[in-house]
Amino acid sequence: MKLTSGKILNLKNRLKEALCHKLGFQIESIDFAANGVDNAVFLVREKDKGKLAVRVPWMEDGERMDENESGILSLKKEAELSAHCYHHGFPVPRIHNLSIDDEMSFLVSDFIQGDAVPISSFHIGEMIAQLHRLPVEGMQMTFHNESFSQILSSRIVTRANAIQLQVPPALELQKVLNQSAFQQSLLHLDVRPPNLIGQNGRIAAMIDWDNALIGDPVMELMRIAESKEIIENEFLQGYKNDSMLKNCDEMVQTVYRLDTAVMLAILFSVYIKNNVKRDYYVQRVQSLIKKIDNGM
Repeated sequence: MKLTSGKILNLKNRLKEALCHKLGFQIESIDFAANGVDNAVFLVREKDKGKLAVRVPWMEDGERMDENESGILSLKKEAELSAHCYHHGFPVPRIHNLSIDDEMSFLVSDFIQGDAVPISSFHIGEMIAQLHRLPVEGMQMTFHNESFSQILSSRIVTRANAIQLQVPPALELQKVLNQSAFQQSLLHLDVRPPNLIGQNGRIAAMIDWDNALIGDPVMELMRIAESKEIIENEFLQGYKNDSMLKNCDEMVQTVYRLDTAVMLAILFSVYIKNNVKRDYYVQRVQSLIKKIDNGM
């Protein structure tokens, strides 16, 4: 979405009206804090509740949204996974209210103030190991209508086609992934500093669960290795489960890496235009495809 001050102001005013009307908030201030592809985040100060974070889908004035649009699904997914993690003691902002409405939907959660003290990759590894140990039985998981291998293989092909990269057919990729036996774990799949709120070098909260899936934890490790935003060796020392990688077929790991490389090639081609990183990940995709073709 191309941001303009007019779009932000319009959304801010509509959100303020909705919060006051639906929840009876007495708003002292409301400020634009961050933006994503589907949602904007506002920092709200309410008279009795103090500071809160509110996520709201991007909407034009007069636009209505149904419950199957990506912005609405994103709110539902964030609410479900945050509530699940909070219940099991994993650090996330507490959810206060999820309101779904065709005129204005929003998700209200705690605002957690971070600081500038760096978080070590070792500590991030410890936290992700904790995440992967959380129970997943009974979770609904919006977007999870297909098997883990179906989701990955289909989206690799769809995304690669979008930027005119040739990859093996989805059924071939799915066949590779189906060879792997793994524990079912909750995966965040966007583990990087902007999604970690730190306090004194410790993680106070993990946010932004849009990419989350239930599946093979090795995929999380491959995404971290491929995206290179965390020091991999330090992360694995904190994660403390090298045997998981040793027991996972190398071809399966390669497909997991391909999923990440394709995603990053799109990111730097379309959303964050960076020719150097785009070219790197396009070449990386081609290298991984060659490896998969040779192994089939």
